[in-house]
Amino acid sequence: MTDLVSEWREAWAQWTAAEAAGRSVKTCNKILDRIWALGREIARRPDLHNPIEALCAPGQAPDVRLHAALVREHWDIAGAAEALVAIIRDSGTTIERPVTMSGALGVSTTQTARSAALCLFNIDRGTGNTGANS
Repeated sequence: MTDLVSEWREAWAQWTAAEAAGRSVKTCNKILDRIWALGREIARRPDLHNPIEALCAPGQAPDVRLHAALVREHWDIAGAAEALVAIIRDSGTTIERPVTMSGALGVSTTQTARSAALCLFNIDRGTGNTGANS
């Protein structure tokens, strides 16, 4: 895996640790700003797309798949949507497309699946999650 993708994954680990430790919103948001900047940089580099697409695949942790799908959305909205649907399905439920807000909020199997459903809602309504499809 490339250094940039590793740096992105480490930033997510830092954010998770900061959230769990109850760090300030300002601290957590600073880490998220770094995560989004790294995601945009990864998206601009076609040589890094395959590693991100691999992180979207079954067999990876659901949170990793979700985060990778949000990066993938920059260049492959359909592929990102497929990854989000798979996260929801793998949690033990399904979702109708196009996703409505009530449909997204109805996903209650896991927090990651609900987050994936809300991200899918944003894709289906055309606003997206990254600015890539607006």
